[in-house]
Amino acid sequence: SDLNLMGRLGIGPVGLYRSEFFFMVRNSFPDEDAQYRVYSQVMERCGTHGATFRLLDVGGDKPLKYFDWGREENPSLGWRSIRMLLQRPDILTPHLRALLRAAQLGEMRIVLPMISTLAELRELKERLHEAAVSLEAERGRKLRMPPVGIMIEIPSTVIQIDAFLAESDFACLGTNDLIQYLFAIDRGNERVADSHHPYHPAFLQALQRISEAARAAGKPVTVCGEMAADPAAVPLLLGLGLTSLSIAPAAADSVRESLASLELPACRQLVERVLTLSTADEIRRETRAFVEG
Repeated sequence: SDLNLMGRLGIGPVGLYRSEFFFMVRNSFPDEDAQYRVYSQVMERCGTHGATFRLLDVGGDKPLKYFDWGREENPSLGWRSIRMLLQRPDILTPHLRALLRAAQLGEMRIVLPMISTLAELRELKERLHEAAVSLEAERGRKLRMPPVGIMIEIPSTVIQIDAFLAESDFACLGTNDLIQYLFAIDRGNERVADSHHPYHPAFLQALQRISEAARAAGKPVTVCGEMAADPAAVPLLLGLGLTSLSIAPAAADSVRESLASLELPACRQLVERVLTLSTADEIRRETRAFVEG
């Protein structure tokens, strides 16, 4: 539904296609062909520019009404996303096959959500390889394999970032969930919403670690989540070396306006200053003064 709006705003690539929405509006799991029909529409419209498809990311705050999740005390930390997919090949295999078929129509990238261990990354890549082999056997020809990357949204991935980047083609930085898991807060709980700190020095240091590791590895990183569309946060991201932003189409004009007023050397100097500060409030004030000045 965003494709027409993207066209009017002059946005070519799809920074993050959230495949879960297609599953959430249905009353049952879509089969391989139903998924392929939707994914192919996106690729036919945007495939020359590139489209990044996130693997099915459901569970936690995104349950499927037609799927029995069982009872969990803390669904956000439980059986969800990649953890569920790896245990349910009946869901994962048609999903991968549909994506691989659509990937032949243009420049697709596949990003894996909720990755917390190298074992998960390796197993998922093996499942993708198996799906490709089966399709190649059916079609009698070689498939073009899309680049495979990871969502960085769990602290264990940040700590072991060099090892993850060595086995990934790219990364997407999921700022919303990374903040949630870094500070052990439920971002959907209004009682602790004030603890959701995109300007906290610990979070900015995590971003710095990711940016430096990606630069050293020669791997691209795209920032996703609310922070990427926050004009006040854009100079911090640029100063940290994070220059690829995935935003909601409606935020394009405000982000472009922010970018037009910024100079990269000044953004780098801002980051140098704020990384010497100790609290989120201090960094927020410094950043707002920079934007308004």
